[in-house]
Amino acid sequence: MFVVLVALLSVALVPLVVTQSANQATFKAQAESAKSELASVNASLQTAQSAAARLETDLQVRIKELEGERSAMQSELADKVARVRTLETEVANAQVAQAKFQAGLDLLSSSDKEKVELVKKLTDQLTDARTKEVQARSELVAAEGELASLTSKYENAVQARRDLEEEVQKLMEVKSQADARAAAPAAPAGPSAALGAAGETERVAADRNLVARIIDVRRTDEAIYAEIDAGSSSGVRQGWTLMIGDGATFVGDLRIIRVDVNRAVGIVELEDASGRGEVRSGQRAVARKGE
Repeated sequence: MFVVLVALLSVALVPLVVTQSANQATFKAQAESAKSELASVNASLQTAQSAAARLETDLQVRIKELEGERSAMQSELADKVARVRTLETEVANAQVAQAKFQAGLDLLSSSDKEKVELVKKLTDQLTDARTKEVQARSELVAAEGELASLTSKYENAVQARRDLEEEVQKLMEVKSQADARAAAPAAPAGPSAALGAAGETERVAADRNLVARIIDVRRTDEAIYAEIDAGSSSGVRQGWTLMIGDGATFVGDLRIIRVDVNRAVGIVELEDASGRGEVRSGQRAVARKGE
């Protein structure tokens, strides 16, 4: 009877074992897919944040310049308007003077030659005043056109900054969704997943901003290691994650696993050799406070 009972239990447990194995494989595949997606989103986010920071700075500088130029142009425009008003007054005064002269010309006892010279002088003054008025009006129209163009450039720069802020916000939302998907299948994956996470260096947010240089890169079958020229004397701590950049290009992340006084070594993550290029000596490694 005991033998029969054992046999029946064995037969009943076989489907459970098979089902559990299949579930483990499915959860593992889901976890790997989510982690891959998260790594891709993190890389895109780092690139976008770096580009956004540079563009934000450029836009702020350009907006300040445009504000200064617009203020100067408005001041110049006000001066030109005042100049036109002054010239209008001069023309009006010249016209009045000429009219008075013409009215009293017959009463003068001077010779015809003196009369002609006086008429010519007044006419020249009136012509000069009118010429200056026309020139001032032309300058006023040109200044108004320049101010309109400058205002348009300023508005475009402000809109570009707003568009950039919206793009970064959307990317942050995508990253949050990817983080959630990556965390979801990790729970039922079993003890092996927990052991894998425990084996990694605990990530620690940087408590300061820091820029270092990569001085050595070593590649093995298991990982890529990079050494930087900053250590504990500069405040570097194990668990920091630094962003590796080559000029304006995001290359990857460096997760610090060992720290000496003036040196630190980390594992390279998110490298895309065929896309953004390999991590190599001379590139910058940047830590940002709170990240």
